[in-house]
Amino acid sequence: MSTITVGGVDATWTWGDIARELVMGLQFHDRSLVACYGLSISQSHALLLLSRRGPRTMGRLAAELYLSASTMTRIVDQLRRKRLVRRQRAADDGRRMEIVLTPLGEALAEKLEACYREAEAFVLGHLPEPERPRLLAAFGATVRALRVWHTQCCRGGAPGTNGGRKAGSAETCCG
Repeated sequence: MSTITVGGVDATWTWGDIARELVMGLQFHDRSLVACYGLSISQSHALLLLSRRGPRTMGRLAAELYLSASTMTRIVDQLRRKRLVRRQRAADDGRRMEIVLTPLGEALAEKLEACYREAEAFVLGHLPEPERPRLLAAFGATVRALRVWHTQCCRGGAPGTNGGRKAGSAETCCG
């Protein structure tokens, strides 16, 4: 447990408490941001991932966003109707289809990225400068650990699918 001063009040928080506070704060920002652009949070995450990492197959996109294939298909279909993404044959294997940003999708992803960078600068500006590298390294280590946990917990399946195992079985993540 760590003792943290919040609003002048000392509180004892666990790692989980801190993580939940971070998630809630980030989700609030996400909801506020994407509402301006008529997107769902999942749609905005898909656009940003495609912008940062390039074309992806539907399966790879779903895995990287921790979603089921059917959910990812629905999100991509919504983005296609908005003319933000399209499907194209992979350059290295014409049998495979990839999801790519359209010029409109690229422009919107750039706007989203700028908003996230602005929020990032604001938050980092409120952290003591000498501590920033250590905090960023700790966040990076946390993300890597969560990715390992996800592959072990769900055996690579999307959250909520238990990697194809029955809910309530001895092998599920939560018992």
